Amino acid sequence: MPLRITTVKPQIQLNIIKSKLSIEQPQGELSINRTNTDMIIKKESPKVIIDQYQCFAEAGLKNNEDMIKEYAQLGHKKAIEGIRRIVSEGNMLANVRSGSPNMVARIAKSISWGGIKEFKFDMIPKSRPKIEVEGYLQVDWNIGELDINYTPHSPKINYQIGKVEAYLNRKPSIDINYIDERL
Repeated sequence: MPLRITTVKPQIQLNIIKSKLSIEQPQGELSINRTNTDMIIKKESPKVIIDQYQCFAEAGLKNNEDMIKEYAQLGHKKAIEGIRRIVSEGNMLANVRSGSPNMVARIAKSISWGGIKEFKFDMIPKSRPKIEVEGYLQVDWNIGELDINYTPHSPKINYQIGKVEAYLNRKPSIDINYIDERL
């Protein structure tokens, strides 16, 4: 028996929707505020003070007040020495009665200008001048401040889920027919 079998294969159609991902990153906000640093300088210009008074005084160049004091002390000293010498000579003359006739000669010899004289050589000045420096330098800082603020922003993420849709475009079928050969 002759049969004719006709088959139709099923046809599946897929509808694919792709997933989508988008990421957007907005920039963060940065703000910087600062105050200036200031430098404050206070100064007094330097002055050099040189005091040579002691050097000049050693050379005999003194002011009137010091010269008067020095000569007053020297006069007082010489007066005391003179009184001491006169008392000593008076005591020596008092010994003349006791049988020392040579005392007048001794007194005359002690006050005479004869004898060895000494000469001294000296360098002036012996002292160094006093040197002082006056003045100052003061540096102060007002340190500025730096204020940094940063605000980050979160990323914006958008995601669409993809999907696959499957459906039957053509149904399967089987067609079986009998063929009559007599015809």
